[in-house]
Amino acid sequence: MHDPRAVAAIVGALRQVHGDGTARLMLQDGMTLEASIDALLRAPLSDCDSARLMRTTLESGDFDIAPDFTTYVWHLKFIYDAPGSFRVRDIVMLTEQRAFSSAEIGLRLRVSEEPEPRPFVTPRAEHTADCQSLVAARCNFVRKELEQ
Repeated sequence: MHDPRAVAAIVGALRQVHGDGTARLMLQDGMTLEASIDALLRAPLSDCDSARLMRTTLESGDFDIAPDFTTYVWHLKFIYDAPGSFRVRDIVMLTEQRAFSSAEIGLRLRVSEEPEPRPFVTPRAEHTADCQSLVAARCNFVRKELEQ
């Protein structure tokens, strides 16, 4: 995984909003970006964290995205709650050919076959390492659940 913390936060939001079984199906079988955004907005996250996770969902490489935007030049346009507000409510993907709404973009969690190597951790970063290992353990748990 490229960004396990973000994936863990997205999975956590889906589980809180939809429950474990439904979240597992959404991640394994696919969902729309609109469903992901809805879960992030309904989860107990700050507006800044929700917007960051919306962007990370598309840019991290941890999710398979349909249609495939890797051959296009694209730009994200954030739709805000009200003029002058910083509360993101939706995302539109702009390409040279057209604009894609969040309802037209499909997502599925990419499950890698090989485990990622653990990075070397210096003794001064013990607390950070503990947090990273908890997130990695949660991601591995979700990965194993999706494989079942």
